[in-house]
Amino acid sequence: MAKFSQKDIYFKDNDMAVFGTDHDSAIFWDGAADELCITTTVSGVDPIYDYHLATKYYVDSQILTTSGDPTGYFDAYDSSGGTTVGTSWTDIPLGTVRKINTEFFSHSSGSSEVIIKKTGTYIIIARVTTTITTGTSRTDSSMRVVKDDGAGYAAVPGTTAVMYNRTNNLGENTGTVALVLDLEANDRIKIQTKRDNGSSTLALLAEGSSLTIFTTKGPKGDRGEDGAPGSGSSITLKYEGTTVSGSPFSILNFTGTAVQKVEQESSNQAEIYIEPDFGSWYGWNISDAESTTNSNSYVNKLTYTTPNIPAGYYRVGYQFEWRRNTTGNDFKARLQLDSTTTIMEINEEPKDPNSWYLRHGFDIIYLTAGSHTFTLDFCGETTSATSRIRRARLEFWMITKS
Repeated sequence: MAKFSQKDIYFKDNDMAVFGTDHDSAIFWDGAADELCITTTVSGVDPIYDYHLATKYYVDSQILTTSGDPTGYFDAYDSSGGTTVGTSWTDIPLGTVRKINTEFFSHSSGSSEVIIKKTGTYIIIARVTTTITTGTSRTDSSMRVVKDDGAGYAAVPGTTAVMYNRTNNLGENTGTVALVLDLEANDRIKIQTKRDNGSSTLALLAEGSSLTIFTTKGPKGDRGEDGAPGSGSSITLKYEGTTVSGSPFSILNFTGTAVQKVEQESSNQAEIYIEPDFGSWYGWNISDAESTTNSNSYVNKLTYTTPNIPAGYYRVGYQFEWRRNTTGNDFKARLQLDSTTTIMEINEEPKDPNSWYLRHGFDIIYLTAGSHTFTLDFCGETTSATSRIRRARLEFWMITKS
């Protein structure tokens, strides 16, 4: 590695420090943009010092940690009332705050002003109630929403509502405005009212005026309940390209360990992925009890019949213990497929008529599609002695489809 001591190395604009034998990465200064440029992705570390780069994991985790409540909300009202409403626009004081997310809003106690802290789209609901405190003159009043975006307060277009105040003790009336508004950080919102016509004295009614502001986007909700199935169906189920009897179906439910995944293949077709053929078809049968015969013709000890299986190569295994009460002739056993094909056959003469002998093995065979039967039979070479068999097992499982 090159090392520079007591001297600097200088690059002119757009000159590069190149890394890698194939120009894999480079660092250079873009003079036009006044930027230091790196041509490839840089792997960083979780930062300890200011000059450290940060990993994506660190950045993502910090965003998650500091994001807070994603829903912005503010709700306050004029609990006291009594503010006199004159012919000039009067601010509505918001003395009682019910809810505020200070990540999105700022509000001073008793103030009529709400400060927006985050740019976004907001829903605003404003309500003002005026009442006649003295006088019998029929009087009109109005309300509006105003916004200060840095150039002073101005009415938000389309937010005027008018109230008709009849007479003293019967003069309450409420105006309500609702709107969706794009707001920038540091924008300020107020609601105002004024007397338009008539000579009666107007004032704000206690708990009759309020301002509610909230964001249009909140956190993602929980998954809803599944809807009722539609009527009819156009789902055609196929097996190896052949339509399954009974199609179309209204519900298809794929279960079991053999199903790896079910996913959409195209706009009108789904694909079901099944685990490999090996071991997907299997079965067995067991007989532990001792069986005997003096016959020299085969008698059955154990049978296993498969379900309807696809064509392919299968492993067939067997095991049993045998005994014959003479050393003068043989014990015989065989394993057959469908009573026609002999898979295994033995003739063995015991060395000790009182001992049990273990025999086991397997074969790989091809089976055609359909159901098949395996039989384990035994007998003796002659009828002069007894053959015995116990703890017999048969097993089979698929290796691969043809």
